[in-house]
Amino acid sequence: MKAIRGAILAIMAVLPVIQPTQAVAQLEDFVRGVGTVIAVCALTQSCGNQRPANNAPRQQAPAAPRAQPNPTVMADQQALNYFGFPAGTADGLSGSKTRNAISTYQGYMGYPVTGALTDYERSTLISGYQRAMSGLAGQYPNVVAAEGQRGLLRGIQREAQGLPFDPSARPAAPPVVQAAAQGTTPTPQAAAPTMPTFASKPVDVSMTQFCSEINLLTRANGSPVTANSITDPQFALNEQFCFAREYAISRTQQLSAEIHGVSDADLQLQCEGLVGVMAAQVARLGETPAAELTAGAAEFVRTFGMPNDQLIATGEICLGLGYRIDDAAIAVASTTVLVGAGRGTYGEMFGHHLRKGFGTTANADAARDWYGHALGALDGGQEPAFLPTQSAERAAVMRNALDFTTAAGTALPGATDVSLQFPAMTAAN
Repeated sequence: MKAIRGAILAIMAVLPVIQPTQAVAQLEDFVRGVGTVIAVCALTQSCGNQRPANNAPRQQAPAAPRAQPNPTVMADQQALNYFGFPAGTADGLSGSKTRNAISTYQGYMGYPVTGALTDYERSTLISGYQRAMSGLAGQYPNVVAAEGQRGLLRGIQREAQGLPFDPSARPAAPPVVQAAAQGTTPTPQAAAPTMPTFASKPVDVSMTQFCSEINLLTRANGSPVTANSITDPQFALNEQFCFAREYAISRTQQLSAEIHGVSDADLQLQCEGLVGVMAAQVARLGETPAAELTAGAAEFVRTFGMPNDQLIATGEICLGLGYRIDDAAIAVASTTVLVGAGRGTYGEMFGHHLRKGFGTTANADAARDWYGHALGALDGGQEPAFLPTQSAERAAVMRNALDFTTAAGTALPGATDVSLQFPAMTAAN
């Protein structure tokens, strides 16, 4: 926690708007050993109440080792109990009550009911609990009144899908209505007559709206596309972008919940400043090969003089914040920081952004280059950027979708390569 606060202070001190924060340490699962004692006795005097003929005292079987509390399980149990999914005493020991509580939580949220949490399901649960501890329930009393504390989890889920956290909330009254309620008479402003100009301004593509539509289609299909069920490679890649986006939002919520004394507005201001700081590097996106831009970004972020883990924490916080507020410029700038900090697996997001034109000019060839760069980083041993437990399947989906487009020759317009090669990259130091 001290390191996180130090990172925030460093952000405000080194640049006018943003620099790194300290990543929140993730709890690791412990493996509980179960001792098994098998007593074998002879069919003679070595069993029962009799002693062997030599009158030697009987050897007592060693006691099985006691299971040790698992801090991850304990955190899961605390969150499950808070949201009304009874997991019993939060003792860090997983049993039938904990598994039943997880199954109930999964069913409530619309996840596959397995009794075991995936990384994404755990991240949503824990980040929701942390936000609730920070006063989230007080912000949405209607949600709590309608569904109890667990309604906050669905609110977070709706928020990640670009929907209102509280679907029952009414939009704010327009100024004229507000003035009338206050007993004042607004002065109408006469508008000069103008001709309609429907196509006078370019319209930015909303990532939130895009993923809301993709998520609806995924639910209608019954399950996400797998590596072996691809019929529409573009849709398969769209799903992977939206899954990564939701994970990034959840990761930011988890990290920012641990930062005390810094409001969401302060974080947003800092992350907006990152756009200007990284502008020169971002301007090269789509025009510079992935390996070359990565090297340039790495050299640039070293000039900040910040520890690498703080650079990564800053990038992670701002990446999810950019997606949450639907600001593609922040997301692209944050990805540049992460790639420059040695996390090549985050280059996947450049592939998605360049393919769809989110915050940058669409460029199919550059998108393919960045997909290959990210998959190569994964092959080289770098840790997955998103949904770690599903990383192998996600990588297989993206590879097969890209192979599919190569064979079809149409799904990624502008691509000229006839085969995909994913060069292995060494893991970041």
